[in-house]
Amino acid sequence: MPTQSVIWENFGLFKITETTMPKSNKQLNEVIVTLALLLITCNVYADNIELTKVPLSSSELTFDPPNAIYGVKKPIVSNGYEISVTPVTEKTNARVTIKSPSGQRQTIDLPQIVSQVANLWIFNNRLIVDGWTNGARLSEINIFDIKSGRVVDSFWCYRPTRSPDGGKIAFVKFFPAHFVEGWESQYFLYDLSKSREANHPTLTAVELTDAHIGNEIVGMQLYPRVVRDNLFVPDNLAHHDFSRLIWSPNGKELAFIDAVNGHTSLVVIDTSQPLDDAKRVSVKVAPVPELQELCHVTDNADRCLNAADGGITMKFNSNSIQLTIDPNDPTEKFRYWTIPRTRFVDYDGRN
Repeated sequence: MPTQSVIWENFGLFKITETTMPKSNKQLNEVIVTLALLLITCNVYADNIELTKVPLSSSELTFDPPNAIYGVKKPIVSNGYEISVTPVTEKTNARVTIKSPSGQRQTIDLPQIVSQVANLWIFNNRLIVDGWTNGARLSEINIFDIKSGRVVDSFWCYRPTRSPDGGKIAFVKFFPAHFVEGWESQYFLYDLSKSREANHPTLTAVELTDAHIGNEIVGMQLYPRVVRDNLFVPDNLAHHDFSRLIWSPNGKELAFIDAVNGHTSLVVIDTSQPLDDAKRVSVKVAPVPELQELCHVTDNADRCLNAADGGITMKFNSNSIQLTIDPNDPTEKFRYWTIPRTRFVDYDGRN
């Protein structure tokens, strides 16, 4: 007869039990328990368990990306399409309404986990919606066919940033935000000019038949080049994102601040060449030890603690990159920092 034992319990609210099964079923049981733990970690233990549904006075407020808050009064117009966003309400999920150049309308319900639209744009007849989830800093990217409204692809990530031409999304690979050890920031690129299959190199044809969200490989890994899981990485090897991922205005460079083992570096990736093989992409790194003191770097930090609310910004010059930490700092200590291009060296790919 199978027996049960409690293997994890949270103050009596949630409980997972393990059933002792015949040996032939043991492996299946382990898989079920693992999936249950992951599901609870990702969905139950967000900063807020329930979606924050704010009733609004207008039923058709629309979203303007620069505001990054629920909505403003005019729709976004792109490629002849008029796009508006209806925020989350007490009874409905967030919705995107698309009005085609011919005047036809269609409404798309976004997944329940999306509590707010952070950004949206059109590229190659695809509508890309960057949705904030409740709590943490997790984003869900949903890609729709602009004509049919069909979901083309979707994935979870952190810090998604669109390229200036809208054709690429740089992001940090998803990892469970709670109750995991040794998490690492791994920087990826999703190419919207490629097929879904090309952007999911590890999924089988069967898995690709459904919308698939999880911790699989999505896109191309840019940095670090060491191929490993992004959990349970030793502390002295784990990379942590320390700024937003920032594109140069011409889209030819992608830059961000990365910290590993307490040491900060400015990483610049050359995106002007075809991005078909990660090993051939030029990556340059400049140590910036000054930021360890200015920003109070810690192993688990995900931002510069002295930066303005918008985070560190960057200006790309031909001979330097200027970091703006807090332009309004009265002491001037945390205002600007200039990194000369001569300080950069080629990334060796070892970690």
